Amino acid sequence: MSYKEFTEGIGEGKIIGYRCEHCRRFSLKEGRCPFCGSPIMVETEMPRKGRIVARTEISVAPGGFSPPYTVALIELSNGLRIMGVFEGEGEKVEFSEARENSAGIALVFR
Repeated sequence: MSYKEFTEGIGEGKIIGYRCEHCRRFSLKEGRCPFCGSPIMVETEMPRKGRIVARTEISVAPGGFSPPYTVALIELSNGLRIMGVFEGEGEKVEFSEARENSAGIALVFR
């Protein structure tokens, strides 16, 4: 899957990744499984819900972002951990949108 295909999926409200047919773990990267090395990865839609594992508030931001904002390490319900912008309260989150700027695309969870 190309970056363009990934961003198109995000634009449709979907986080697209891969599931290893051997160890059944998930990754956002195409190719070999980063956990067991299997070459058999199947494209799959990731869950929208998860929980915050860690978070930090950013007060000095790169171009395209307006501080302050919170960045979080989020564990999706299937175990995949991804980084995203967190807006809200609590530990349980759901993917809500993607924001594009000069630095790339930020996944937003609420």
